Amino acid sequence: MRFKYSLLTLLRSKSYLFWTLAFPIILGTFFNVAFSGDLMANFEPIPIAVVEESGVNTMFNEILHQLADGETPMLRIVPATSLYEAETLLIGGEITGLFVLREDIELMVTRTGINQSILQTISNEFVRRSATITDIAAERPDLVMDIVAQMNAGIDVNQGTAGLGTDIVIYHFYALLAMVCFMGSQAGFKVSIDVQAGVSPLAARRSVAPTKKMALVVNEFFAAVLIHGVITFISVAYLVFILGINFGQSLPLILLVCFVGSLAGISFGMLMATVLKGKENVREATMTAITFVFYAAAGLFQSQIRLMVRNAAPIADRINPITLISDAFASLVIYDTLDRYFRSLLILLAMSALFLVVSAAVLRRARYADS
Repeated sequence: MRFKYSLLTLLRSKSYLFWTLAFPIILGTFFNVAFSGDLMANFEPIPIAVVEESGVNTMFNEILHQLADGETPMLRIVPATSLYEAETLLIGGEITGLFVLREDIELMVTRTGINQSILQTISNEFVRRSATITDIAAERPDLVMDIVAQMNAGIDVNQGTAGLGTDIVIYHFYALLAMVCFMGSQAGFKVSIDVQAGVSPLAARRSVAPTKKMALVVNEFFAAVLIHGVITFISVAYLVFILGINFGQSLPLILLVCFVGSLAGISFGMLMATVLKGKENVREATMTAITFVFYAAAGLFQSQIRLMVRNAAPIADRINPITLISDAFASLVIYDTLDRYFRSLLILLAMSALFLVVSAAVLRRARYADS
């Protein structure tokens, strides 16, 4: 009965429902309308550098130069005389990626994003077709341009590759989902506020009940997890089934990120409501400001900001929960393995556990006069 009451309390919060459910649906619809046209018309060539340290992958080097030619080139090759010079260009943000051609092709990037995904796909396509390409080039070098054309078609930024590939639009929806997940901080904030008698009138009434405070906290927490989990899944369902956004075969993995990201958001909101001092509206405004700093540092407003943060304070970049959620989403597109995906989720779970432990410890010791 108490759990049901906790659910109804959250569902009656018009502000929470608007920002976590209505706003993402509206924004997702605008995204879909804005990006429904041909993106190649506005697609800028991706700046890269190529360093050839052996003569093993000369064919790949030639294909990269072919992709940089023509009326609508996909790449723009920036000259670099050495690996050191190329790495300097990469760190300085003058190029998006660096291909080092050894026995194996190595792609170096400084962040995740749309263009990095395209570069990774180019590399993957060549490796996948390398035997065929080499044989054809040896016997019929005149067909090399046809091979390049096929690779270019397979890396169409409008349609993507392998069912998902490098759809340039998909990252905007990943960013949207990251925001939806972490908006669970509003639910977590309410969970903590509603058990602090000196802050919330509802908590003051609850304080005279025989139920222990920690039992109330656990009850409210699981209600928040259920409500926000459902809201997040509704957002994903709207994007997939109504707008037709193609998340490929990785939809279950995306739902897992949504759940873990929501958990991180809820636990962060509880922490903020617990450790911050002042009236409820002051605490909420402070939490919102901190959250927007997370969004900005993760590059959701301007991708270059994340590069600046990573160069100036790499530790801050690694522990930013929004960055971890975005990286988990992007890793499903960019990388062939799930190592980075699960690493991001494990860090998020560890942070969530830390937030919950600190919140519980502070709430357990808090008295009416301290709230």
